[in-house]
Amino acid sequence: MVAIPDYENTDYTASGEAKCDYMVSGEVEYGEPTFSYMWSIFGNELTIKVDGMNYSTTAYPTSILLTLTNTADSGDVVTIEITDVSSSSVTGSTEEASLDATYSISAEFTWDETYVSNPSYTTDGGTAVTSSEENLISGEFYYSSDIFNSFDFPHVYEGFDPEAGGSVGVWYNENTSVSSGWGQEEESDEDTDTNAYFEATPIEANDGALYSYDIVISSPCGSITATPRLSPGSANTEYIYGTLDLYEDGTFTMEVEYQYISTDMMNASVYYVPGVVCNGVYTTNSDGTLNLSYDHENASETDYDIVTELTGKAAEVVAASADSEAEVEENTDAEVMPETDTTAEAETETETWDGAEAEENADAEADAETDGENPDEG
Repeated sequence: MVAIPDYENTDYTASGEAKCDYMVSGEVEYGEPTFSYMWSIFGNELTIKVDGMNYSTTAYPTSILLTLTNTADSGDVVTIEITDVSSSSVTGSTEEASLDATYSISAEFTWDETYVSNPSYTTDGGTAVTSSEENLISGEFYYSSDIFNSFDFPHVYEGFDPEAGGSVGVWYNENTSVSSGWGQEEESDEDTDTNAYFEATPIEANDGALYSYDIVISSPCGSITATPRLSPGSANTEYIYGTLDLYEDGTFTMEVEYQYISTDMMNASVYYVPGVVCNGVYTTNSDGTLNLSYDHENASETDYDIVTELTGKAAEVVAASADSEAEVEENTDAEVMPETDTTAEAETETETWDGAEAEENADAEADAETDGENPDEG
């Protein structure tokens, strides 16, 4: 607590602070935390995510112990201890899970009993599945890697049609502010969807590839935020472009183009999307569709050069857009010209009519004056 004088009072200054230490204790409302998982075949890593822990107004747990039990082998038990709990969402990973197994999840939450009178709570966390062939993900498991700050690839996509193209995955991103992720927060659900959607359009197969595609990455919120390394801020772009090649040996490569966005003249920072490449493997379903698994562990940047002009697909799209706008403007000007002529004709007709009417009125007034001067001649 600090005492502060009136704004116009110059005789006194603010007092020193008065403070005291205090402790609050009581029961925690356990709530209903949710559980999801992500499995990667490239590192044989199973990640469990605990979400929805709305304890911030009371106290976060000091630790969460996840116990995973193989449903087909009760002797196969794996534990994951999470000790850094400082938000409503935390993750824990293990490389000890068996392949092609289903694990039931039990979660034990522990609080500091100095402050919490009911410091222990255990709940069922559902199941998690592993595979020897492909990545797996439950629901919209939000994730991020260190490839390039606010940029990442999808983790897995099932049912891709290699002939028709279409969606090749989603990078689920739970960040909703421009400074920390994709897009920015608005009012509607569509405007707040900051996930990144990857769409593939078939093109002629590149050398060595079975299928090739142009890739466009966009977000329903309308903007994608790039936060370059060593830069103090961020900048937005509407689309990111790349390519995808599928090979006969069951592998694929997705490459994202370097894309210049803007330069902040105040601090000379260049904002851009990096050149990034990600490999992966795919499996074929009975209906001919493919399940794509992305290798995040080996994804890397490919273009470190800072280019301050638009290049590649982004430049082509902007140029095509400019030509299209110029054509529309030209057609619009051509349509407006007849309307201008018609308007001019209408104005001329109006002026002619107004002039005739004025002449008739003048004659009428003259006759009236003449009648008034010679009343006996009526």
